[in-house]
Amino acid sequence: MKYTYLLLICATVVVWSCTKEADEPTEDCVTENITYTDGASAILNASCAFSGCHSTGSATTFAMDTYDSAALAVTFGGIVGAINHEDGFIPMPYPLGSDKIDQCDIDKLTAWVDAGAPE
Repeated sequence: MKYTYLLLICATVVVWSCTKEADEPTEDCVTENITYTDGASAILNASCAFSGCHSTGSATTFAMDTYDSAALAVTFGGIVGAINHEDGFIPMPYPLGSDKIDQCDIDKLTAWVDAGAPE
């Protein structure tokens, strides 16, 4: 009987420890000191500022492919709401039903916007 309890306790510890590791992020998401040049531009260029979306010359949206255009877009106040798919904002990336960008990228862009969109 003692061995059954000991085996049950060991099995519980093994299962719990494996589950705990799976829940932990595999990389750190650093959101301090995000600037346009060091962080935000890579995310915007990969997720937003490409042909037909938020690029220079786009007929339907505002550009976000340069610092000046992205900083201007921040003044409209909709970037964080749009990338988080919050009610009252057009969810980005578009079209409706598209997946959100990676949560770490959302956190980095939010930190950049909250810091005043430094270059």
